[in-house]
Amino acid sequence: MVIGPTGVFCIETKTWSKPLKGDHRIKYDGGKILVNGKEITRDPIAQVKAGSQWLYNIIEASTGKKFSIQPVVLFPGWYVEPMPPHAEVWVLNEKAVVTFIQNARTHIASEDVSLITFHLKRYVISKESQKE
Repeated sequence: MVIGPTGVFCIETKTWSKPLKGDHRIKYDGGKILVNGKEITRDPIAQVKAGSQWLYNIIEASTGKKFSIQPVVLFPGWYVEPMPPHAEVWVLNEKAVVTFIQNARTHIASEDVSLITFHLKRYVISKESQKE
């Protein structure tokens, strides 16, 4: 996840091997992801949406505030074709994600960035101490 003044981003990273031959493209039509022209059997869109909802719930429960979460599926090293405008989920590579995050339209006050970060850090620490 990334938290900053331009928003809260839940990132699902997919490190899939590229085929030795042929195209190395990811295409997202706003509903499904195609890898080299073929629909994939796993659904990273559903995964990242579920993760975003979980993150939204944790932040709201711990801070008492509601923040929108931008779901992102990241394919490092792949060529990802431009996605449809206003796609609910961003599907990007590691080069594009930086620009998208920097140019996001959401604005979160620095106090809220600190608040979210503080509460998520506490959440992680409490979960880790429960494992011991």
